[in-house]
Amino acid sequence: MKFSVATPVFNGLPWLRCCVASVRDQIEEKVESEKRKEEKLDSQSPPAISHLPSSISSTLRVEHLIQDAGSDGIEDFAHETGAEFGNRSSEIGDRRLPPTPNSHLPSPTSPYRLAICSEPDRGMYDAINRAWRRSTGDIISYLNADEQYLPETLRKVADFFAAHPEVELVFGDALLLNAQGKPLSYRRVVKPSRAHTRTVHLSTLSCAMFFRRTLLDRGFYLDDQWRAIGDAEWVWRVLGAGARTAVIPEALSAFTMTGTNLGATPASLKEAEAWRQGGSGLERRAAPLLRVIHWARKAAAGAYRKRAIDTAVFTCESPHQRVRITHEGLGSAWPGAGG
Repeated sequence: MKFSVATPVFNGLPWLRCCVASVRDQIEEKVESEKRKEEKLDSQSPPAISHLPSSISSTLRVEHLIQDAGSDGIEDFAHETGAEFGNRSSEIGDRRLPPTPNSHLPSPTSPYRLAICSEPDRGMYDAINRAWRRSTGDIISYLNADEQYLPETLRKVADFFAAHPEVELVFGDALLLNAQGKPLSYRRVVKPSRAHTRTVHLSTLSCAMFFRRTLLDRGFYLDDQWRAIGDAEWVWRVLGAGARTAVIPEALSAFTMTGTNLGATPASLKEAEAWRQGGSGLERRAAPLLRVIHWARKAAAGAYRKRAIDTAVFTCESPHQRVRITHEGLGSAWPGAGG
């Protein structure tokens, strides 16, 4: 199974290092896990196991497609990571910049690819669409520069899709972190409803959303007229088309509250309100009831209980090695919003 992860970025390279590292080590963790299994088998039986199973590369492959809008230092970043690099005057993949001594680039035989395209775009959603159009994976996602995957996320998602061939779109739980990587909140997900998404808000986080390529084949790209609510409008359209959805009830990703997140700006809130007002009058009148139903569904899913967490993330201070984070009773409230 092959994943295509799109990341839009503009002048967010310190966060991008963590984002890239969290995608890259989805493959590295799998290799290390297989090594540990082999070492355990080796200690229990006389014959030595001298090579990794060929299934490692064939069962999980990842291409990380970064769409940059002209960040300062982006070519140096590509050099640092050994990424494929291109811009308006050159094709992506026409050259691979040599990695620096500090690069953590996998070997040429690794089932991992990092490709950076730097060119002007019409905003975040246009950037994501550009990356999706270059993608070749079976499972598609996008991860903003200030977001990251938690350990073994892609393996869990691959296993879920393999076990549920009827499902096209999957949502997972997410952690909210502060700028130093400390946990702030645990966001338990429930399957979003179309009416609630349109009249109240999108109750899922895009960093923990994965879907089959069939949705792109059916034309479900993001509407780039929006600047902040394109993910909500996309989910609303996909649900309206009858796509089968499901939930993985565990934390798959982390969202960093950097203080500059687009969704919290006044312009974004105004855009969201304008979109809500475009819904039917019946839906708008039903909004209070829809909120209550949504809260009840979340309560039934255990969304409001405190949780003990023990995981590892990348930080700006540790962009090449995960740092363990723990919390004995992490709440669910969105910081500054009370829920």
